[in-house]
Amino acid sequence: MIGGVDQSWQRIELRHLLALDAVESTGSFREAASRLGYSLSTISDQIASLEQLVGIRLVERPGGRRAISITSAGQRLLDHAPEIAMRYAAARADLEALRLARPSLRLGVFQSVAVRLLPAIIRELRHTRPDLMIDLIERAEDEALLDLTARGDIDVSFAALPVGTHPLAIQRLGDDPYVVLVPADGPLAQRSSLTPVEVARHPLVDYRDVRPIHHGAQRLPQPARVNIVARTDDSTTMHALVAAGLGIAVIPYLCVDPHDPAVRAVLLEPDVNPRQLALVWDRGRRLEGLDDLASAARTAVDQVPDLRLQPARSLAGLQARHAIGLSDDQDAACLELPYLAEDERLLTRQLPHRSRRRNQPASPSSH
Repeated sequence: MIGGVDQSWQRIELRHLLALDAVESTGSFREAASRLGYSLSTISDQIASLEQLVGIRLVERPGGRRAISITSAGQRLLDHAPEIAMRYAAARADLEALRLARPSLRLGVFQSVAVRLLPAIIRELRHTRPDLMIDLIERAEDEALLDLTARGDIDVSFAALPVGTHPLAIQRLGDDPYVVLVPADGPLAQRSSLTPVEVARHPLVDYRDVRPIHHGAQRLPQPARVNIVARTDDSTTMHALVAAGLGIAVIPYLCVDPHDPAVRAVLLEPDVNPRQLALVWDRGRRLEGLDDLASAARTAVDQVPDLRLQPARSLAGLQARHAIGLSDDQDAACLELPYLAEDERLLTRQLPHRSRRRNQPASPSSH
C-alpha cells in the first residue's frame, strides 16, 4: 500500500529532485539547466514548483552576482533523493526482467573474481539453473560496481567488505588472504614466509584507484611510510613490474596468476586482515536465481584452499596445482606427489603421467 501520502507530495516527480540535485551540485541555475538539457526558465520553474509542493524554501536566491545555495531543508530533502532514485531504478530493472522470456541476472565482477571464481560458478549454474542467463558487467574495481548496483544498472555484484554507505543487501562469501608477490628468481622466492615488517622494508607495487581497503600498503605497519614505487590497478601489469624486480606486492591470493612462472607468492605471517568477499544487491528487489548464484559462489570460494592450513613452503606447489586445474585428491593419487609439492617444476615433470597413473596405486619410488 502506498496510501497516506499528502496530496501535494503525490505531485512530486523525479524530475523535481533531479533539478534540485543539479542546482546543488553546480551552484547555478544556468549550469544546472545545461547539465540536464533544460532551458533556464524550465529549471527555475521546476525548483519553484517543488518548493510550493513541499511548502518550504529549498534554494536561497540572493540575486545579483552572489551565488545561490541550498537551504538546510533542501539538503535534508536531497538526503532522501538517492534512495528514491534507487527505487525507481529497481522497479525498472524488475519490469525489464519480466519482459525477457528467459530469467537473467546482470552480474558485476572485477578482475580476480572473473578469472579465478567465475568459471566454477558458471559451470555450477549450468547444472543447477540451465535456464538462467548470466549477463556479465566487468569493471576494474568494485567501487564502480557498487554504484551501478545501487542505481539498478546491475542486479547483483561481487564486492569486498565493507561497502560503505551504499544501501545494499550483503551476503558474505568468505575470506581471500593476502600474500606477497615476489620475483621467482629473487632471494625472497626462497623464503617460506615474510612478516609485514619485513615486507614494509622493500619497495612496493600497489594499487592506484581501487578503494583503499584493497591496497597492500594498508596491510603493513605504518602504511604512510611504505616506499611505493609504482601504482596500477591492472593485475597483469602488477605481475610484470614485480617480475622485473622493481618491487614486491601485497595482494589477495585470488589476484595471483598461477600461470605466471616469473613470480612467486609467499605467505604473510603473522596473518593480516584478509579481503572479505561478498555478494551485494538492492535489498528491495526479489531476484530470480539469486539463491542459486549465491550457492554457486559460496561453493567456488570454499574450494579455494585456506592457506593458513597449508605448510608454509608449499605455496609454490599450490599455485602450480591451481594453474593446471587439479584438485587436492588428484595431487596425491594421480601425480603421486606429497599433498603439496614444494617445487612446481617437479609437479610439471609429472604431468605427462597424469592419465596413465589415474587408477594405479602409488609407487614408493615416486616420492
